[in-house]
Amino acid sequence: MLRINNNSFYVWIIAYIIGLLLTGFFSLSQGLFFTITVLILTLISSFLLPKWRKLKLNLVTCFIAGLMVISGFYYLHWRTPIPDNLDISHQINSSSQNFNSSITVTGIILNTPRLNQNNNARFVFQTQKIDNNGQVEKVTGKVYVTAPLLQVTGLYPSQILTLQGRLYAPLPPLNPGGFDFGGYLKREGIFAGFSANSVEITKEGNWWGRNLANFRQRIIQTHVRFLKVPYGNLVSSMVIGSRAVDLDLDLQNAFRTAGLAHTLAASGFHVSLLLGCILYLTRSYSPRVQLIIGLSSLLIYTTLTGFFPSILRASLMGVAVLIAIINDRSVKTYGSLLLAALILLLVNPLWIFDLGFQLSFLATWGLIVTLPAIVKKLDFLPPTIANLIAVPLAATIWTLPLVCYAFNRIPVYGILTNVLATPLVILLTLGGIFTAVIGVFIPILGSAISYLLFIPILLLINLVEISNKLPFSSLAVGEVNIFIVITGYLLLLMITFNKWTQKKWQIIIISGLILFILPLIYQKLNLVQITVMASRKQPVIIVQNQTNHAVINLNDKNNVRFNIVAFLRNQGINSLDLVLIPYDASNKNALNLLREYINVKNISWLEKNTVKTIQMIAKTPNYFQFKFADKIWLLVINNQDIDLSNIVDTDILIWDGKTLNIQQLKQIKMKKAIANRDKINQEILAYLESNNIEIFPLEKGAIQWQPNTGFKIFNNDS
Repeated sequence: MLRINNNSFYVWIIAYIIGLLLTGFFSLSQGLFFTITVLILTLISSFLLPKWRKLKLNLVTCFIAGLMVISGFYYLHWRTPIPDNLDISHQINSSSQNFNSSITVTGIILNTPRLNQNNNARFVFQTQKIDNNGQVEKVTGKVYVTAPLLQVTGLYPSQILTLQGRLYAPLPPLNPGGFDFGGYLKREGIFAGFSANSVEITKEGNWWGRNLANFRQRIIQTHVRFLKVPYGNLVSSMVIGSRAVDLDLDLQNAFRTAGLAHTLAASGFHVSLLLGCILYLTRSYSPRVQLIIGLSSLLIYTTLTGFFPSILRASLMGVAVLIAIINDRSVKTYGSLLLAALILLLVNPLWIFDLGFQLSFLATWGLIVTLPAIVKKLDFLPPTIANLIAVPLAATIWTLPLVCYAFNRIPVYGILTNVLATPLVILLTLGGIFTAVIGVFIPILGSAISYLLFIPILLLINLVEISNKLPFSSLAVGEVNIFIVITGYLLLLMITFNKWTQKKWQIIIISGLILFILPLIYQKLNLVQITVMASRKQPVIIVQNQTNHAVINLNDKNNVRFNIVAFLRNQGINSLDLVLIPYDASNKNALNLLREYINVKNISWLEKNTVKTIQMIAKTPNYFQFKFADKIWLLVINNQDIDLSNIVDTDILIWDGKTLNIQQLKQIKMKKAIANRDKINQEILAYLESNNIEIFPLEKGAIQWQPNTGFKIFNNDS
């Protein structure tokens, strides 16, 4: 009779997860090759792994594991959303820069509107019909909607709305390091965006949607009434998560930089605190009563925070704890974590690529397998202090490779900041939950008690600010290859489960760091590159000359926040030797924001300078010219009837596509041009083509140049 042990179930679950992850490397069209390869590897492992006695595996277990890998691969591809024939994305007029003229869309709002990073409202909208210039059609599919904040005040899920605005196709990242917003929406089953300029309620929503929104709003008002903004919002965010609260963008970024982003997202930490309090308060009751109260609390909390994968994972593990209590048994943490992952990834396999799910899973895994060993090493400290250090350290060890890959940076003081912040976070979270419960029934009393949290919240914010002001508080590491990340996790698994590698863990970790650092150092010492970033406004130039770096023009704060900082982190740039910007308010404000993220050594208001990075040739308030790697570059910023006849012959002209007229363009003797081609008029296009001047279109993506490879257009696959 076939014997199935726990190890077999664990192996099958892990095999299924591996199959899901491999969809990131193999497309469905490569399915036959993938299947044959997995079957061959399965046959080999079926003869090798059973000989590893510690695993207690047999041939059948290994064969089923191979089938689970294949099943996971095809299951995710099967569940990947694709637009149907009536999907609203088919209405996008791609011939007009991905924008239609103003249209009217009717449908159902699916989530509570929240602030986006441009201080507009954002929400997901299920479409039902579209009115395009009097032509009404039935449509399906969801759209990502942005709208003026005042237009959406008081909206809640389940309401039927009529929106008027423009339909567009979400673009892939046009600059290195940029967020793949289009890819993110596709995983959510959204293939179109809608920029609304008017919102009208057609029909009120149902009782559930209205009261859930009111319930959340009452909690937020409880904390904000006396604590005010942003302190009250921050407490609410630590209770029900930042996805349910409009929290100041700069404050969110400060917490992320300090390595405390998890405190603002409802996660396993919050569920553990809540469940721990429930079990403590109900310790005198029977296990059955504890189970009922615990399950009810988890259901209410999960509903309030939203059914996101990280909170669902923690809640499922909490359910396992409650069931173990009622049965007077211990919890098998390995099994409960893997079972929770399996349940969630059967419900929605696309969650395997959700960063919140990945970090939650890895942090919990780290606490299970690494925390005991760290606590044992710290046995010379009092137990409370040892645990205070060991918990963030264990979680960080297992999440750090993924953090480097996803964010291209390391919060250098993250562990220390977490150790110092943990007592404050526990106090604020529990205090926030307690006052929220009171505030739901007696708002003024809950608000009065929550005011006692003012000192702790102020201390936490000051701790974050101090941490972020320390030298190299957020160290950019550059673009990390996925195979280096995989290698890092394989080394961690070897150290965790193999006794020989446990004895050599120092050598293995040092070798892994060398493997990680050497490629980055080699790239920095040899890279000579200019990048003209894609921008709707004036072009921005980033110069990389080995270890020296400069940024020319900033545009505005949004460009710094969304494009420049992301690029610098992607390239592993931690300081700028020079920033050259026009002397205007927009660039000065952008500079102030830039200096919050990165060290800027020198600032020039387009003065004629010679520095290590570039050699300035000419400068005016409207244009400047410089020499880099034996090429003459000219960037034109403004058109104030400028005379360009006296400038040095130019190799590459960079402008926005509309600033220059034909007479000014003829004054410039250039060989190549970089601009938004869709903004260039036909007369100028004809002139450039007749003179064999090649145009590199910025609207397609950032333009990068290196001495050996020449020009190339960045795209998401490059």
